[in-house]
Amino acid sequence: MSLQRSAFHLDAVPVCLQAKGQLDKSMQLRLGSLRQLTLVSFMFALLPLGVLLWQNQRMLSDLGNLAVTQARHAVDLTRSVESLQDNANDIERLVRQYRVLNNPDLLPVIQNYTRLFSGALTNSCNKTDLSHLCVEIRHHLQQIVNLDAELDTQSVDLELRQFRQLLVNFTDAASAQLDASLDQQRQHVLQTREEITWQTLILVIITMMLVWAASQVVVKPVSKLERLIRAIGNQNANLPAMEFNYPRELVDLDTRLRWLAKRLTHLESIRHAMLRHASHELKTPLASIREGCSLLSDEVVGPLSEKQQEVVSLLDIGAKRLTQLVEQLLDYNRLLQQSNAKPGWINVADLFEQISERHKLSVAQNKQYLQLDLQIKRLFADEQLLQRILDNLINNAVAYGLADSAIDIELTQQDSHYCLTVSNACRTWDTDSAEQLFQPFQRGEHSQRNDGLSGSGLGLSIVADCARMMGGGAHIVPGDPRQFSVRILLPNNKGTE
Repeated sequence: MSLQRSAFHLDAVPVCLQAKGQLDKSMQLRLGSLRQLTLVSFMFALLPLGVLLWQNQRMLSDLGNLAVTQARHAVDLTRSVESLQDNANDIERLVRQYRVLNNPDLLPVIQNYTRLFSGALTNSCNKTDLSHLCVEIRHHLQQIVNLDAELDTQSVDLELRQFRQLLVNFTDAASAQLDASLDQQRQHVLQTREEITWQTLILVIITMMLVWAASQVVVKPVSKLERLIRAIGNQNANLPAMEFNYPRELVDLDTRLRWLAKRLTHLESIRHAMLRHASHELKTPLASIREGCSLLSDEVVGPLSEKQQEVVSLLDIGAKRLTQLVEQLLDYNRLLQQSNAKPGWINVADLFEQISERHKLSVAQNKQYLQLDLQIKRLFADEQLLQRILDNLINNAVAYGLADSAIDIELTQQDSHYCLTVSNACRTWDTDSAEQLFQPFQRGEHSQRNDGLSGSGLGLSIVADCARMMGGGAHIVPGDPRQFSVRILLPNNKGTE
């Protein structure tokens, strides 16, 4: 491909590199709406395709004109050569007749055919680069026309043969030039096709780059809105700053999201305050009720009948249950208020010694026992959150586990994670609702506590939230419906010590 034909490719590259900058500058004009921004972006992206269509149309038009010109040239040259041959035959025939008959009336006819031959020769010479042959043919033609009648026949035949040979040489040379012109045209067509292919490839690449640049103009604000929504969902105190000024719809959406974040923060603070206030306000009368039930049960104020003792027992059980629910609600409220985990190195043996001592009585009352399989000595996690996980999982196993069974606790390390699994034998439960159990206030439909009371539905939700705050997750291990196993995966960011 020639340098001239490659100039378009060389000029197209800096145009592509400047296009994104021009697109960004045009966006600074604050296009009013997202629709306008999209239309302008795609107009920039489709600009190279318009250039490609125009360039291809121009090249095809040039090829068409060249083909028509070459075809006309070939036809005209062929006709001129045929006319030369016909006139040469007529001149040769008339000269021989004149030599035999010596008729003066043939001379004007010979002169007429000579003029026709000269005109055809001039036309043919103008269409070819054979001037030297043209000069020789004209010279021999004049010699043939001016032949002396007294020359012998052999001399005349020699001149005619030389004239005929020159004409044959001219015809062959004209045909060779015509073939060369056709080959040149074929090469030009191939070169043009290659040029169109390269231009198409380059302009398609430029178009893809401009499409990417145009999409980024829209995608960048959307990505920033996505980060803002994620920050709102994670309850981050510091929201990312607004870094775009267009389009207007997305700017308005950013403003509304920030207003919504402030509103949610305000409502969340009100909810925490309400839960804290209501829980503390409930604890005082509950303590009084429990104290009263204790006094009545101890018959401090006087003896009670059997039915009265039964009523007092029901009141005491209800007060204890309500106290437990209030404590869980307070614990859940404290968990929601804790924004970040505070990890540190934990001695596994000391941790589980505290956990075992704390749940020793409740486990023994249900005739259960803890079976520990601790394969690591230290782990890096938030000790307070980990204790909440273990407390809730053991309480859940005590509440729903079968009597005379073990509560299996396994702690291992798998690649870059700590794996904590708590399992217990239980009555058949609905495995299809496994993931729903981690939602707040969700309880299994067919699950029944050992104490006959209704659970709060917060235990497993607290477990999942604690694991999530430490960068991990919680899920129920699928398998036997008579075995309930919860697995906690926590990231190991410090390795082993």
